[in-house]
Amino acid sequence: QAWRKQIHLLSINGKEVVGHRASPSVLVYIIYLLSVFVKRGIHATGSEGDEIAIFDTQRPFEGPHDTAYVGQIDRTSNPDYAIVPLVQADLTTPYVTQYSYTASAIDSSTHYPNFDPTQGNCAGVGVIYSADGLITDTDPNQLNGAGSAFYDADMRDIEQPFDDAYVEFVGLRSGMGAVPYLYFTNPPAPAVLDAFQRLWFANANYLNYLHLIGAANYYGTQTQYAGDTPYVDNLQDGCSFIWVQEIATVKPTSTEPWVQYTTVHELTHNFSIQGFSVNTYHCTNLAYSPPDDGLNCIMDSPYNLGAGPPRFCVPHLFTGGSTLIDVQTSIRQQSDPLPY
Repeated sequence: QAWRKQIHLLSINGKEVVGHRASPSVLVYIIYLLSVFVKRGIHATGSEGDEIAIFDTQRPFEGPHDTAYVGQIDRTSNPDYAIVPLVQADLTTPYVTQYSYTASAIDSSTHYPNFDPTQGNCAGVGVIYSADGLITDTDPNQLNGAGSAFYDADMRDIEQPFDDAYVEFVGLRSGMGAVPYLYFTNPPAPAVLDAFQRLWFANANYLNYLHLIGAANYYGTQTQYAGDTPYVDNLQDGCSFIWVQEIATVKPTSTEPWVQYTTVHELTHNFSIQGFSVNTYHCTNLAYSPPDDGLNCIMDSPYNLGAGPPRFCVPHLFTGGSTLIDVQTSIRQQSDPLPY
Protein backbone atom coordinates (compact mmCIF):
# COMPACT_ATOMS: atom_id res chain seq x y z
CA GLN A 1 0.00 0.00 0.00
CA ALA A 2 1.28 3.47 -0.85
CA TRP A 3 0.81 7.10 0.22
CA ARG A 4 2.09 10.27 -1.38
CA LYS A 5 5.13 11.57 0.50
CA GLN A 6 3.67 14.93 1.45
CA ILE A 7 0.47 13.52 2.88
CA HIS A 8 0.26 13.12 6.65
CA LEU A 9 -2.62 10.92 7.74
CA LEU A 10 -3.37 12.52 11.08
CA SER A 11 -5.78 11.91 13.89
CA ILE A 12 -8.56 14.18 15.01
CA ASN A 13 -11.19 14.17 17.69
CA GLY A 14 -14.60 15.37 16.61
CA LYS A 15 -17.96 15.78 18.10
CA GLU A 16 -21.47 15.69 16.77
CA VAL A 17 -23.93 18.04 18.35
CA VAL A 18 -27.66 17.43 18.21
CA GLY A 19 -29.94 20.04 19.70
CA HIS A 20 -33.51 20.76 20.62
CA ARG A 21 -35.29 23.52 22.50
CA ALA A 22 -35.93 22.33 26.03
CA SER A 23 -38.01 25.32 27.09
CA PRO A 24 -38.93 28.75 25.71
CA SER A 25 -35.71 30.19 27.12
CA VAL A 26 -33.13 27.41 26.95
CA LEU A 27 -31.48 25.82 23.94
CA VAL A 28 -30.06 22.36 24.57
CA TYR A 29 -27.43 20.85 22.30
CA ILE A 30 -26.33 17.28 22.95
CA ILE A 31 -22.79 16.62 21.81
CA TYR A 32 -21.84 13.26 20.38
CA LEU A 33 -18.13 12.58 20.11
CA LEU A 34 -17.78 11.48 16.52
CA SER A 35 -14.39 11.66 14.93
CA VAL A 36 -10.74 11.22 15.83
CA PHE A 37 -7.58 11.73 13.81
CA VAL A 38 -4.40 9.93 14.74
CA LYS A 39 -1.62 12.39 15.56
CA ARG A 40 0.93 10.62 13.42
CA GLY A 41 0.73 8.92 10.04
CA ILE A 42 2.83 7.46 7.27
CA HIS A 43 4.98 10.26 5.87
CA ALA A 44 8.43 11.00 4.55
CA THR A 45 10.16 11.30 7.94
CA GLY A 46 9.80 7.59 8.66
CA SER A 47 7.89 5.43 11.10
CA GLU A 48 9.12 1.86 10.69
CA GLY A 49 7.92 -0.36 13.52
CA ASP A 50 4.83 1.74 14.30
CA GLU A 51 1.56 -0.09 14.85
CA ILE A 52 -1.13 1.34 12.58
CA ALA A 53 -4.88 1.17 12.10
CA ILE A 54 -6.40 1.05 8.61
CA PHE A 55 -9.99 2.24 8.26
CA ASP A 56 -12.54 4.07 6.11
CA THR A 57 -16.17 5.15 6.34
CA GLN A 58 -17.36 1.59 5.75
CA ARG A 59 -14.83 0.01 8.12
CA PRO A 60 -14.47 2.63 10.86
CA PHE A 61 -11.83 2.62 13.56
CA GLU A 62 -14.39 1.69 16.23
CA GLY A 63 -15.52 -1.47 14.38
CA PRO A 64 -13.72 -4.41 12.77
CA HIS A 65 -10.69 -3.12 10.86
CA ASP A 66 -7.10 -4.06 10.18
CA THR A 67 -4.13 -3.26 12.42
CA ALA A 68 -0.61 -3.96 11.23
CA TYR A 69 2.98 -2.78 11.62
CA VAL A 70 5.05 -0.67 9.27
CA GLY A 71 7.97 -2.45 7.64
CA GLN A 72 10.97 -0.90 5.88
CA ILE A 73 9.63 2.03 3.84
CA ASP A 74 10.80 2.36 0.23
CA ARG A 75 11.10 6.08 -0.60
CA THR A 76 13.26 5.80 -3.73
CA SER A 77 11.49 3.52 -6.21
CA ASN A 78 8.84 6.06 -7.08
CA PRO A 79 9.27 9.87 -7.05
CA ASP A 80 5.62 10.45 -6.09
CA TYR A 81 4.91 7.68 -3.62
CA ALA A 82 6.48 5.94 -0.66
CA ILE A 83 5.93 2.19 -0.67
CA VAL A 84 4.94 1.03 2.80
CA PRO A 85 4.99 -2.74 3.41
CA LEU A 86 2.63 -4.06 6.07
CA VAL A 87 4.15 -6.62 8.43
CA GLN A 88 3.18 -8.52 11.54
CA ALA A 89 4.46 -7.82 15.05
CA ASP A 90 7.77 -9.55 14.34
CA LEU A 91 8.38 -6.76 11.75
CA THR A 92 9.36 -9.41 9.19
CA THR A 93 6.36 -11.58 8.26
CA PRO A 94 4.11 -9.88 5.68
CA TYR A 95 0.66 -8.88 6.87
CA VAL A 96 -2.36 -9.60 4.65
CA THR A 97 -5.33 -7.30 5.23
CA GLN A 98 -8.61 -8.92 6.22
CA TYR A 99 -10.81 -6.19 4.77
CA SER A 100 -10.91 -3.89 1.76
CA TYR A 101 -10.67 -0.09 1.94
CA THR A 102 -11.34 2.57 -0.67
CA ALA A 103 -9.49 5.89 -0.73
CA SER A 104 -11.19 9.06 -1.94
CA ALA A 105 -10.49 9.98 -5.56
CA ILE A 106 -7.68 12.46 -6.18
CA ASP A 107 -8.49 15.84 -7.72
CA SER A 108 -6.33 16.26 -10.83
CA SER A 109 -5.68 19.97 -10.19
CA THR A 110 -5.02 20.03 -6.45
CA HIS A 111 -3.64 16.49 -6.12
CA TYR A 112 -5.64 16.10 -2.93
CA PRO A 113 -8.69 13.90 -2.36
CA ASN A 114 -11.93 15.46 -3.56
CA PHE A 115 -13.95 13.74 -0.78
CA ASP A 116 -16.75 12.99 -3.24
CA PRO A 117 -18.93 10.39 -1.44
CA THR A 118 -19.57 8.66 -4.77
CA GLN A 119 -15.84 8.25 -5.43
CA GLY A 120 -14.40 6.46 -2.43
CA ASN A 121 -14.73 5.98 1.30
CA CYS A 122 -11.97 8.30 2.59
CA ALA A 123 -9.64 5.49 3.65
CA GLY A 124 -6.91 6.45 6.08
CA VAL A 125 -4.06 5.14 8.19
CA GLY A 126 -3.15 6.31 11.67
CA VAL A 127 -0.47 5.35 14.17
CA ILE A 128 -1.98 3.81 17.29
CA TYR A 129 1.31 2.86 18.95
CA SER A 130 4.59 4.41 17.89
CA ALA A 131 7.92 2.63 18.01
CA ASP A 132 9.42 5.58 19.89
CA GLY A 133 6.82 5.23 22.66
CA LEU A 134 5.33 8.71 22.24
CA ILE A 135 1.93 7.43 21.09
CA THR A 136 0.51 4.78 23.40
CA ASP A 137 -3.13 5.65 24.19
CA THR A 138 -6.12 5.12 21.88
CA ASP A 139 -8.79 5.64 24.52
CA PRO A 140 -11.28 8.30 23.39
CA ASN A 141 -11.59 11.80 24.79
CA GLN A 142 -8.15 11.95 26.43
CA LEU A 143 -8.10 15.74 26.01
CA ASN A 144 -4.62 15.74 24.47
CA GLY A 145 -3.09 13.86 27.37
CA ALA A 146 0.38 12.33 27.30
CA GLY A 147 0.58 9.45 24.86
CA SER A 148 -2.84 10.11 23.33
CA ALA A 149 -3.14 9.15 19.67
CA PHE A 150 -5.77 11.81 19.06
CA TYR A 151 -6.23 15.57 18.96
CA ASP A 152 -9.19 16.70 21.07
CA ALA A 153 -11.33 19.78 21.05
CA ASP A 154 -11.97 20.66 24.70
CA MET A 155 -15.44 21.67 25.89
CA ARG A 156 -14.63 21.99 29.58
CA ASP A 157 -14.87 25.79 29.46
CA ILE A 158 -18.15 26.14 27.56
CA GLU A 159 -20.55 26.15 30.49
CA GLN A 160 -20.41 29.79 31.64
CA PRO A 161 -20.49 31.58 28.28
CA PHE A 162 -23.29 29.44 26.89
CA ASP A 163 -25.24 29.46 30.15
CA ASP A 164 -25.20 33.23 29.81
CA ALA A 165 -26.67 32.79 26.33
CA TYR A 166 -29.35 30.34 27.53
CA VAL A 167 -27.69 27.54 25.61
CA GLU A 168 -26.61 24.23 27.11
CA PHE A 169 -24.24 21.75 25.49
CA VAL A 170 -24.48 18.21 26.85
CA GLY A 171 -21.58 15.91 26.00
CA LEU A 172 -22.26 12.22 25.39
CA ARG A 173 -19.83 9.36 24.81
CA SER A 174 -21.95 7.77 22.11
CA GLY A 175 -20.81 8.31 18.54
CA MET A 176 -17.07 8.88 18.93
CA GLY A 177 -15.01 7.63 15.99
CA ALA A 178 -11.82 8.05 14.00
CA VAL A 179 -11.39 10.02 10.78
CA PRO A 180 -8.25 10.51 8.63
CA TYR A 181 -7.49 14.21 8.38
CA LEU A 182 -5.01 15.34 5.71
CA TYR A 183 -1.98 17.58 6.07
CA PHE A 184 -2.64 20.34 3.55
CA THR A 185 0.34 22.31 2.25
CA ASN A 186 -1.93 25.21 1.17
CA PRO A 187 -5.18 26.57 2.64
CA PRO A 188 -8.03 24.18 1.78
CA ALA A 189 -11.17 25.82 0.45
CA PRO A 190 -14.19 25.84 2.80
CA ALA A 191 -15.96 23.50 0.37
CA VAL A 192 -13.11 20.98 0.76
CA LEU A 193 -13.35 21.01 4.56
CA ASP A 194 -17.12 20.73 4.24
CA ALA A 195 -16.93 17.74 1.88
CA PHE A 196 -14.45 15.99 4.14
CA GLN A 197 -16.36 16.44 7.39
CA ARG A 198 -19.65 15.36 5.83
CA LEU A 199 -18.18 11.98 4.95
CA TRP A 200 -17.67 11.33 8.66
CA PHE A 201 -20.60 13.28 10.10
CA ALA A 202 -23.37 10.73 10.64
CA ASN A 203 -26.05 13.39 11.14
CA ALA A 204 -24.94 15.92 8.53
CA ASN A 205 -28.36 15.93 6.87
CA TYR A 206 -30.30 16.64 10.05
CA LEU A 207 -31.07 20.00 11.64
CA ASN A 208 -29.64 21.00 15.02
CA TYR A 209 -26.51 18.90 14.63
CA LEU A 210 -23.03 20.42 14.76
CA HIS A 211 -19.74 18.69 14.09
CA LEU A 212 -16.79 19.66 16.31
CA ILE A 213 -13.35 18.40 15.29
CA GLY A 214 -9.98 18.69 17.00
CA ALA A 215 -7.17 18.48 14.44
CA ALA A 216 -3.53 19.33 13.81
CA ASN A 217 -3.29 22.46 11.68
CA TYR A 218 -5.21 24.36 9.03
CA TYR A 219 -2.39 23.99 6.54
CA GLY A 220 1.39 23.78 6.30
CA THR A 221 3.25 25.77 8.91
CA GLN A 222 0.74 28.59 9.33
CA THR A 223 0.72 30.21 12.77
CA GLN A 224 -2.31 32.55 12.51
CA TYR A 225 -5.36 30.39 12.98
CA ALA A 226 -6.33 28.45 16.10
CA GLY A 227 -9.62 27.24 14.65
CA ASP A 228 -11.94 27.47 11.69
CA THR A 229 -15.67 27.25 11.08
CA PRO A 230 -16.24 26.95 7.31
CA TYR A 231 -18.75 29.22 5.65
CA VAL A 232 -20.18 27.64 2.48
CA ASP A 233 -22.54 29.48 0.09
CA ASN A 234 -23.05 32.26 2.67
CA LEU A 235 -24.30 29.76 5.23
CA GLN A 236 -22.77 28.22 8.33
CA ASP A 237 -21.42 24.76 7.62
CA GLY A 238 -22.41 23.30 10.97
CA CYS A 239 -18.83 22.20 11.60
CA SER A 240 -15.97 23.69 13.62
CA PHE A 241 -12.28 22.70 13.53
CA ILE A 242 -9.89 23.29 16.44
CA TRP A 243 -6.21 23.25 15.33
CA VAL A 244 -4.77 21.66 18.46
CA GLN A 245 -1.23 21.01 17.25
CA GLU A 246 -0.91 24.58 16.01
CA ILE A 247 -2.12 25.96 19.35
CA ALA A 248 0.40 23.78 21.18
CA THR A 249 3.18 25.08 18.93
CA VAL A 250 2.34 28.78 19.33
CA LYS A 251 1.14 28.63 22.97
CA PRO A 252 3.22 25.83 24.56
CA THR A 253 2.72 27.08 28.13
CA SER A 254 -1.03 27.73 27.83
CA THR A 255 -2.22 25.13 25.33
CA GLU A 256 -5.08 23.79 27.41
CA PRO A 257 -6.90 27.10 28.07
CA TRP A 258 -6.36 28.20 24.47
CA VAL A 259 -7.90 24.97 23.15
CA GLN A 260 -10.84 25.46 25.51
CA TYR A 261 -11.33 29.10 24.50
CA THR A 262 -11.05 28.27 20.78
CA THR A 263 -13.68 25.55 21.20
CA VAL A 264 -16.16 28.09 22.61
CA HIS A 265 -15.23 30.69 19.99
CA GLU A 266 -15.62 28.36 17.01
CA LEU A 267 -18.87 26.80 18.21
CA THR A 268 -20.28 30.32 18.52
CA HIS A 269 -19.71 30.97 14.81
CA ASN A 270 -22.53 28.49 14.19
CA PHE A 271 -24.89 31.03 15.78
CA SER A 272 -24.28 33.34 12.80
CA ILE A 273 -21.46 35.13 14.60
CA GLN A 274 -19.68 35.62 11.32
CA GLY A 275 -19.81 38.21 8.57
CA PHE A 276 -20.03 38.05 4.82
CA SER A 277 -16.90 40.07 4.06
CA VAL A 278 -13.36 40.67 5.27
CA ASN A 279 -12.95 41.88 8.88
CA THR A 280 -16.54 41.09 9.89
CA TYR A 281 -15.80 37.74 11.48
CA HIS A 282 -15.08 39.00 15.00
CA CYS A 283 -15.92 41.85 17.32
CA THR A 284 -13.95 44.11 19.66
CA ASN A 285 -16.75 44.83 22.11
CA LEU A 286 -16.06 44.42 25.82
CA ALA A 287 -17.62 41.45 27.55
CA TYR A 288 -20.71 42.25 29.57
CA SER A 289 -20.18 43.35 33.17
CA PRO A 290 -20.18 42.74 36.08
CA PRO A 291 -17.44 41.94 36.62
CA ASP A 292 -16.05 45.06 34.99
CA ASP A 293 -12.63 43.58 34.32
CA GLY A 294 -11.92 44.95 30.84
CA LEU A 295 -12.30 41.52 29.25
CA ASN A 296 -13.09 41.51 25.54
CA CYS A 297 -15.96 39.50 24.10
CA ILE A 298 -15.02 35.91 23.45
CA MET A 299 -15.60 36.57 19.75
CA ASP A 300 -12.70 39.01 19.72
CA SER A 301 -9.55 37.90 17.91
CA PRO A 302 -7.04 37.82 19.43
CA TYR A 303 -8.62 37.21 22.80
CA ASN A 304 -7.19 38.54 26.08
CA LEU A 305 -6.99 35.07 27.54
CA GLY A 306 -6.55 34.86 31.28
CA ALA A 307 -8.14 38.21 32.14
CA GLY A 308 -11.26 36.49 33.44
CA PRO A 309 -13.80 33.79 32.67
CA PRO A 310 -14.85 33.87 28.99
CA ARG A 311 -17.97 35.94 28.36
CA PHE A 312 -19.89 37.35 25.41
CA CYS A 313 -20.61 41.02 24.79
CA VAL A 314 -24.05 42.57 25.26
CA PRO A 315 -24.95 42.50 21.51
CA HIS A 316 -24.19 38.80 21.32
CA LEU A 317 -26.30 38.01 24.37
CA PHE A 318 -29.16 40.52 24.36
CA THR A 319 -29.50 43.17 21.71
CA GLY A 320 -27.93 41.97 18.49
CA GLY A 321 -27.20 44.59 15.87
CA SER A 322 -23.46 44.93 16.41
CA THR A 323 -21.82 47.00 13.71
CA LEU A 324 -18.78 44.71 13.61
CA ILE A 325 -20.42 41.31 13.27
CA ASP A 326 -23.23 39.72 11.33
CA VAL A 327 -25.50 39.12 14.29
CA GLN A 328 -28.70 41.10 13.92
CA THR A 329 -30.34 38.63 16.30
CA SER A 330 -28.65 37.90 19.62
CA ILE A 331 -27.92 34.31 20.65
CA ARG A 332 -30.66 34.37 23.29
CA GLN A 333 -33.20 35.46 20.69
CA GLN A 334 -32.26 32.93 18.04
CA SER A 335 -34.53 29.96 17.53
CA ASP A 336 -33.97 26.46 16.22
CA PRO A 337 -32.62 25.14 13.96
CA LEU A 338 -28.85 25.37 13.91
CA PRO A 339 -26.66 26.12 12.09
CA TYR A 340 -28.41 29.49 12.15
